[in-house]
Amino acid sequence: MNVPLMLPRVQDCDALSGLQRGSALIMGLIMLLVMTMIGLTAMQTTTQQERMAGNLRDRNIAFQAAETALRRGESALMERCIKDGDFSGSGTFDIDDVAPRAFINGAASASKANWENNSHFFDQFNGACDTPGTHVKLAESLDPPRYFVERQPPMSGASLEAGVPKTIQVFKVTSRGVGGSDAAVVVLQSSLKRQD
Repeated sequence: MNVPLMLPRVQDCDALSGLQRGSALIMGLIMLLVMTMIGLTAMQTTTQQERMAGNLRDRNIAFQAAETALRRGESALMERCIKDGDFSGSGTFDIDDVAPRAFINGAASASKANWENNSHFFDQFNGACDTPGTHVKLAESLDPPRYFVERQPPMSGASLEAGVPKTIQVFKVTSRGVGGSDAAVVVLQSSLKRQD
């Protein structure tokens, strides 16, 4: 049994198309707007992440430079490149001096001028306690790292030998490192005692 194929009449198609005219255009524009918003958000996120990664890299360079100067300052102190009579300023201070407090307190700790006038270059002394002729900056660091040493008041106490007093001399070494930009500055400090 053959069933006749029934096609919609032309008048019915025209009636339906009149109701849908322009809706595809509106849906397409809405989808285009959504896709544009997603693209812009992705671009902003990527740009922000790139800036954050650059800042982290600069800070890491500054930290490594400050760590290098701190270790060199400790080494110069322990190898006696800095002697007891040297604590009169220009990179070596007694705790009673005003200059170290200007570094530690407030925003002056990051001031380039204070550090240039009152500190040692990180390569001030080599292994033989000689002063090199030129100072180099570390790779990717904007400025050579610097340090200064503060002599603390001596502490006395008992030693392991009964009745023998012992005087302990403690020093603070403070260093400053700069990263790839002036905005990345790290200041580190350590305390150590030197054996007599």
